[in-house]
Formats: sequence, C-alpha cells, structure tokens
Amino acid sequence: MDDFKVIIDSLGNYTLGALMSADVELVRVWSDEVDRSAHMEICLRDDDWDSRAKAIKAMAEVREIFIDDLALDYVFGASCAGSGQTADSRSAVFAA
Repeated sequence: MDDFKVIIDSLGNYTLGALMSADVELVRVWSDEVDRSAHMEICLRDDDWDSRAKAIKAMAEVREIFIDDLALDYVFGASCAGSGQTADSRSAVFAA
C-alpha cells in the first residue's frame, strides 16, 4: 500500500473515531494524490445543530493532526440519506 493510501485510510478511520460523539453514520473521502488533498462528506445520523457543533469541534482536531500531510475540507452530506456504504473508484467509505 502506498504512503498516500495509508494517509487516507488513517484519515477515514481517525475521523470516524473523533466523530463518535456526533453520532456519525459514515464518512466518504475523495482524494487526489497529485495535489495531496482530501474532500470529506460527513453523514450524521441526526443532522441537528448539536451534532454538527460536535462534528465541527472534532474536525478541528482532525485537521490539526493531518495538516502536514494533506489539504483537507469537509461538508455535511446532503446526499447521505439512502446513499448506503458504496464507494466509486475515486472515493473511500468509512462506516460506523
């Protein structure tokens, strides 16, 4: 497994752990090895303000840990409902 793949796997797994207090359902990560970036879609079971606040706090910690390895951004998934745990060839899915 190449170094970038290891970083992305670590990112997904660490993010799931960090987001447990926000009741995360799954995290989908799209990554680009050329520009060393990752875009994350975070799917929360209850998409309310309290869950989002906990997730934002946890993501600040995640960013701090991975800041030297890649550029990272995230969104709360609007397309999460019914999306299942499938990934395309450009993404990885980490489910709780």
